[in-house]
Amino acid sequence: MAGRPSSFKPEFIEQARKLCELGATDEEVAAFFDVSTRTIYRWQSANEGFCQSLKAGKVAADERVERSLYHRAVGYTFDSEKVFQFQGQIVRTPTKEH
Repeated sequence: MAGRPSSFKPEFIEQARKLCELGATDEEVAAFFDVSTRTIYRWQSANEGFCQSLKAGKVAADERVERSLYHRAVGYTFDSEKVFQFQGQIVRTPTKEH
């Protein structure tokens, strides 16, 4: 018994990876493609490339979050610039932010 043909298209592979890199959840990916999350899971089972693209995108997003949390926990320093007015003149002073 054959079901309805899949609405999956090869270009979804790259689109899904990019969505996941931006932090999209499975529910958000499903909404983007206008399908249910169950359909996303079926596509993952039926198409190894789609499955791997979702995983790769999520790994990249997770690494960004981990790096951000690490920096917030241990602190970090970066070069910045303070801009203010002194005696009618604009003054720019390089500073370090922590």
